[in-house]
Amino acid sequence: MTRQHIRFSALRSIFWGTLLLFLDFDLNFRFGFSFTLPLLPNCIGFWLVARGTRSLAANRPSLGLLGPFWLALGLWSLQQFFPGLSPHIPGALSLLAALVRMYADFQLFTDLAGLAEALLPGAPLPRQLRSARTAAVLLTTLFYFQDLLLRAPWLTVAAGAAGFCARIYILLRLWQLSRAMAPAPEASI
Repeated sequence: MTRQHIRFSALRSIFWGTLLLFLDFDLNFRFGFSFTLPLLPNCIGFWLVARGTRSLAANRPSLGLLGPFWLALGLWSLQQFFPGLSPHIPGALSLLAALVRMYADFQLFTDLAGLAEALLPGAPLPRQLRSARTAAVLLTTLFYFQDLLLRAPWLTVAAGAAGFCARIYILLRLWQLSRAMAPAPEASI
C-alpha cells in the first residue's frame, strides 16, 4: 500500500469513528438491574479513531501520542453498557473523562489541520479545521459548565445546538480531508 492509500484509509477511519462517537442509539433493558445495549458503541468509535491516528503517526508523530488517551476513553466508554453504575461514579472522575476527551479532540483536529497544511499547501481546509475545533471545544466547555455559571436552561439548549452544528461542520471537513487524500484511480488497460 502506498502512503496515500494509508493516509486515505486512516482519515476514513477517523471520520467513521468520529461519526460513531457523535451518534448515540441505545436499547435499554431492565431486569432488576439496568442494562443498555448500545447500537453504536462509543468504544468502537474510539477504536476507529485510535486506529486512524496510529496509522497517521508516520506523517505526524504527535498523533501517535494520542493512543493512550483513546484507549482510556474507550475503556471509560464501556460504562455505557451499565447505566446503573453512573450514580456511583464520582463526579470528579466524570469531569476528568470529559476533560481528557476535549483535550484528545482538540489535539486530534490540531494535528489533522497541520497534516492538511503540509499536504495541501494553500488550501482553506486547515484553517476551517482549526476554527471548527476551537468552536467545538468552546461550546462543549460552555455546555458542561453553564450550570456552574448561570443555571440558564436556554443556554444549555443554545450551546447544545451550536455544538451540534460545530460537530456536523467537523464531520464535513473530515470527509473533505479524506477525499483530498484519496488515491488517484488506477488506469485500466
